[in-house]
Amino acid sequence: MSIIDIGALIAGFLAVPILLGVARAFGAFVIVRERQCIVFELFGTVRLVLDNPGLHFPWLRLGPAAALLPLFGRRHVVELGSTRPTCAARRSTPKRALRWASASGTRW
Repeated sequence: MSIIDIGALIAGFLAVPILLGVARAFGAFVIVRERQCIVFELFGTVRLVLDNPGLHFPWLRLGPAAALLPLFGRRHVVELGSTRPTCAARRSTPKRALRWASASGTRW
């Protein structure tokens, strides 16, 4: 291994995290964790809600409006509690409560 190869290896170890940090700051990708929801708001209206865990790319869903999010938008991280009912509790829940939960956006 030559000096140039070692320099390229060290530069790669430094450049990749820096480039990923810049991409994340500009909203190129978002990581949604378990029991978490991320809501993107632009000019006072909700533009995108991400509630499935994993890696998401807001640019694919929002198009050119995603370029405005880092400058003019807000990103809210909502922690979803562990108080969701199980399937057994769902059967015993009154239908009125289920209608209210679906109307208010609570995920059952």
